[in-house]
Amino acid sequence: MTVSELLFSHPEQEEQFWASMNSAIAWCNRHGSTADPQNSLRQFRARLTRGDLEVCSRETLVKRVADARARKLRADGASIISHPLSSLFGGRLLAYFPDASLDDGCAALNTKGFYDPCNTPPHDTWIMMFPASKEIQGHQKGTAKEPLNWEFDFLVSYVPQGFIALASHGILVNPEQCMGWLDEHSHPIVDYLKERGLLK
Repeated sequence: MTVSELLFSHPEQEEQFWASMNSAIAWCNRHGSTADPQNSLRQFRARLTRGDLEVCSRETLVKRVADARARKLRADGASIISHPLSSLFGGRLLAYFPDASLDDGCAALNTKGFYDPCNTPPHDTWIMMFPASKEIQGHQKGTAKEPLNWEFDFLVSYVPQGFIALASHGILVNPEQCMGWLDEHSHPIVDYLKERGLLK
C-alpha cells in the first residue's frame, strides 16, 4: 500500500486536500493580521468539540469550512488548484488532536487568542481531518521529539509565517501535547509531503 493510499480513501479526497491547502494558504496570507490573532483568521467559524459532533462529523465540519473559504476566494477572483503545491510561502503545517485536548484555555491565554479555549487553531487555517489508524501508526518511525497523539483523529492546519512564533508558544505551554508541528514529527503524512517537496 502506498503512502497516498494510507492517507486518502479515494483520489478525489487527495485532490480535496490540495485544494483545501491552497485555499488556506491564499486566505490566511491575505487576511491574517498579527495585530488581531484572535479574530483575523476566524471568519469561517465551526467547532470540533465533542458536543458539536451530534450535528455532523469533524470531517464534514472541516470540509464545510474549506468549501466556504474556496467559494469566497473564487468570488474575489482567485483560482483554487487541486494539485501539489511547491511552497508553504513561509508558513508551517500544524497537527491538532481535538480528543487529546484538556480544553484548559492555556494555549489561548498565552497566544493572545490565536488558539481558542479548546486549543483549536483558527478556523480559517483548517485543511483536513485525518482519522486515527492502527495501520498508519504501524508506519511511524522514531523521532527526537516527544511523540504526538497519533492514536486520535487529527486536524491539519496552515499557520502563516507571521503567526509561527505565537503558535509555537502555544505548543510549548500545552502539557497534553494536543498540537505540534508536522515537520518535527514522524508520520505517513509527513513522508507524503516530503515526497512532494513541501516539507524537508
